Amino acid sequence: MRKHIRLLILLAFSLLQSLLYAQSGGEDKIPLTANPKLAESVSILNQSFQNVLANNKLGKTSESKRFPFIDYFSSNGELNDSLWQLKEVKVLNRMAVFNAQNESGNTYNGNTGTYGVTDILLSKDIDIRSSNGQLFIAFAYQTGSTWQLGDSLTLELRTPSGNYQSVWKSPDNAISKVDVRIPLDVTQFLDPNFAFRFIAYSRAAVANTETFLLDNIVLADKLTLSFYDNFIELDVTNSFYPSTKYWQQAQTFVTDTFGLAGGSVVVFDKFNNDSSVYSNNGFADTLHSQPIDLTRVELSDSVYLRFLYKSMPAADNTDSLMLEFLNNIGEWISVWQAGASTNTSYTTFVRQINIGRFRHSNFQFRLINKCNYSTTDTLQFVATGFNIGYKLTLPFIEDFSTSTLLPSSKLWKDKQVYINNDFAIGQPSVNVATFDGLDVRGNPYGLGNGYNDTLTSQSINLSGLVRTDSTYISFFIQPQGLGDKPRSGDSLVLEFRNNRLLPDAWQTVWNASANFYKTDSFSQISIFVDSAYLHDDFQFRFKNFGSKTGNLNNWHVDYIRLDRGRRPDEFYFDFAVTNNPPSLLTPYSSMPRKQFLINPASNTNSTQILNLKNNNSGPNPLNFARSVFEPSGSRIDSFANSLGNVAGGEISRATINSVVSLATTLTNDSLVFRSKYYVNSNNTIDNISANDTLSVNTIFSNFYAYDDGTAEAGYGIKNKPGAVALGYTLGVSDTLLGVSIFFNQSSIDVSTQKFSIVVWGNIGTNGNGTGETPLKKVFQSRPTYTNKRNGFYYLQFDQPIILPAGTFYIGWEQSDIFNLNVGLDENYFQNGSRLNPNAYFKIDEVGIWERTQLTGALMIRPILGKWLNPPVGLKNKVSLEKWVVAMYPNPTNYFVTIKLPNNEQPYVELMDLTGKVIVAKTISENQLHLPSVSEGMYLVKVTQPSSGQTMIQKLLITY
Repeated sequence: MRKHIRLLILLAFSLLQSLLYAQSGGEDKIPLTANPKLAESVSILNQSFQNVLANNKLGKTSESKRFPFIDYFSSNGELNDSLWQLKEVKVLNRMAVFNAQNESGNTYNGNTGTYGVTDILLSKDIDIRSSNGQLFIAFAYQTGSTWQLGDSLTLELRTPSGNYQSVWKSPDNAISKVDVRIPLDVTQFLDPNFAFRFIAYSRAAVANTETFLLDNIVLADKLTLSFYDNFIELDVTNSFYPSTKYWQQAQTFVTDTFGLAGGSVVVFDKFNNDSSVYSNNGFADTLHSQPIDLTRVELSDSVYLRFLYKSMPAADNTDSLMLEFLNNIGEWISVWQAGASTNTSYTTFVRQINIGRFRHSNFQFRLINKCNYSTTDTLQFVATGFNIGYKLTLPFIEDFSTSTLLPSSKLWKDKQVYINNDFAIGQPSVNVATFDGLDVRGNPYGLGNGYNDTLTSQSINLSGLVRTDSTYISFFIQPQGLGDKPRSGDSLVLEFRNNRLLPDAWQTVWNASANFYKTDSFSQISIFVDSAYLHDDFQFRFKNFGSKTGNLNNWHVDYIRLDRGRRPDEFYFDFAVTNNPPSLLTPYSSMPRKQFLINPASNTNSTQILNLKNNNSGPNPLNFARSVFEPSGSRIDSFANSLGNVAGGEISRATINSVVSLATTLTNDSLVFRSKYYVNSNNTIDNISANDTLSVNTIFSNFYAYDDGTAEAGYGIKNKPGAVALGYTLGVSDTLLGVSIFFNQSSIDVSTQKFSIVVWGNIGTNGNGTGETPLKKVFQSRPTYTNKRNGFYYLQFDQPIILPAGTFYIGWEQSDIFNLNVGLDENYFQNGSRLNPNAYFKIDEVGIWERTQLTGALMIRPILGKWLNPPVGLKNKVSLEKWVVAMYPNPTNYFVTIKLPNNEQPYVELMDLTGKVIVAKTISENQLHLPSVSEGMYLVKVTQPSSGQTMIQKLLITY
């Protein structure tokens, strides 16, 4: 009995102790979630963006009825009232005729013969805010029969300020009919009341009846990859013609009467849009696409035009459907022709287009029906399923080893997942695709639960395959890893596209709950591709279901393979480096060169661990090596060794126990040493060579860092006020100028919480609460979020602090109860431990500094010696507290708006990640028009003219 009573007392005491502990102060590790209330600077940016644009692309609103604007002047006489405001010109033979007579037929200026403005053709207002950024205006013109030397025709565009800007003028000579196409910088004209006008200058004479002839006016956007049109979105009861969004000239009509499961069809016959029979030498209906810029894809990319067509019973042997491509010198080239056929099924046309003279910035195609004009020669051809896009072939292999931050546009249509080598554990090769609740900007998708990140493949041609070809897709997955574990009800989903004509016809073929998979290793999944999916426009996509509030419910996907002739349990001949090895430095990942040179031996890491994966089914010996290059590119160290046989599917740890002498004669403010790590297996075939090599930078600059620049979690104090300090040791006296900190956004709103950044000479680690010597406190009204993944906030002190040699500490104090949530690098590993011995915390009511018991490195970096913009190669960029730059949209494709306080005109430099300057200019009207560059991450350096201060921000350019 006494024994039972004692047990009950112990249980009660244990429960009470647990309750007390739950409310006691201490350290806390937080998942990477997102703040529902962003910092003021981000709010200003977003508000400024919303004031100009209607959404996060290019201000898309409901589509304007006048955009795209197209007029082919198909009716003689007056102009179209819905398109034109000033109608001084007349239409004759499908041409707008400019002359010296006004709308009433009277000669301008009383027939005085004076030279000046005659006819003006002015459009009505056009809302171009729905532009995708590739805006152009095109027209055809020629000089008329009464043109004389000195006559001219100009084109002017109205800016948002209401002024007109001249963009084109006819040459000073007679011209036969010529096509003109002018790309427009949409940033200069983006407005709901845009307009354009043609102005003719000539003699005011009664005999001057035809100075210029104008036709085929088009104001529209170029098509973008991937372009689809199967006409299914058209309500054929009200709209009979193809959309001007995709088609520049459409004399065809659309119908859904032919029972095609994938949409409606466009009809080619002998009648024009006025229901009149053609009379132009046998050529009838024409379907003429808007242009598309093929120079935005690589020459090696496989970009194809695809459509389906069918000959109708009324077609005879004299009828044909012709396809023409526009080449780079403006000529239409016939590339294909189909005649009448008794085949009752649809035939697929597929052809690569980014080749030869067709690979240019204004590629177009057109289908032309050629037929007899008898009353019995009616319906000849129908077509549908138009698509311009990438067309991949088997095998499809992706391990993300060649991607940075974003997936490759050659393989993937979207860019929502995060490509990294930090969040997963034991991945099959370097880099994984991480799914979470953050969009491409690092912001939460919203509130509650739902579908978040999507990873969609480009089109893959599986036509001609049959079920017995044994086509499988395999991939590796891991829930959580170093991130956040998916909850009950969260899932990862795989879908296949089962209709080649419908781009949104998706069917779920697999889904997974995290409860059935390990969180610290990867599991391989294999899915059979059945007959329903074996078509020429197959796609697959992954998407995750879970919390939409931030970097939660992580799934990691890697090593995706789609091929024929496979088994579900098949391995692949491949060897890979998988992890980012520890820094060449110790105990830091980066440090000032000045401090390193005081004692290089104590700051150089003597051992590195490299994880190597044998992805084969059987054992193989693995060789590994490391080469180190100093900043000028010269190799300064080499190391090579071999492992014994590594079992198939296993990861083995390779040890590099060679100390590198990080010597260089360069004295730059920032120096980058590059280490390359390699793996191979003698003469064994290695199918994926890209993952055999991994490069890592070691940076000497003006800061200390324990972290690698990527946060997998957040850190804070829970339940009590207190302080956090991170210790750094100086080999020689130095000047502390400021600090950079990554504040992670939290699911609990702390954006208004106050705290102080503190520098201590000593924190008193003797355990009795004495000896603390604060050197500086900087009050902060709130944490500052940069609205970027792993974006550091930079604070420059008002006065520098001279520090002696020895250890100093930097961190924060808080008098209120909240979790500040500073970034925590979970990949930290030094001296055989993931615990940082130089990280401390204190709870105020206890008053004693304690070493951290949580693994990882706090993302707090003291800045010493000289205030610099972040050195080349770093992930963090400057965010000064004294002024705000609004930069949007981001990501973007063709322009970016940059706004400074007081409407100053900034000096802007666009740089790649190597620091190479691509554009440098002072911008007016707050717009920077971007040049044609590859997709990816760039740096924008903004200089404020009034203060000379600079700020660098990341800019993601996508197409």
